[in-house]
Amino acid sequence: MHSSKSLLTVLLLTALPLAPLHASPKNKSKLLPKNQIVVSARRVNGSIDYAIGKFHYSKLALSEVIGELRLSSSASSGILIVLEDTMALSDIKDIPQMALDAGFKNVRVFVYWKGTGNMAELFFGPVVKHNLDHFPD
Repeated sequence: MHSSKSLLTVLLLTALPLAPLHASPKNKSKLLPKNQIVVSARRVNGSIDYAIGKFHYSKLALSEVIGELRLSSSASSGILIVLEDTMALSDIKDIPQMALDAGFKNVRVFVYWKGTGNMAELFFGPVVKHNLDHFPD
């Protein structure tokens, strides 16, 4: 029963961002702040595959889609970014920057380890000042 609820939740979260894409300009509905948009990214054969639900995008197309989603949703709608562990560390900043540039304020980034099924949330912030004096020689 628990796995069917989890599967249903994942299906609902991945289908949610598609609704605004099919709305006509007169009938655009606002996503409520509690709604979340899930963006995933993974490295395949040296290039990055970006996806929202079943739809796959190039980097430029993803930026445009995120911008369009912002036009039809609240700035406080959650953007959840799930990066597979195949991504390079330098790649983690691109999608959050797209979401912030589009005007979203609630952007969260996760790393997903496919081998173990574990996830970890990444936090961005100021540099922590420290020294290495506490390490033994």
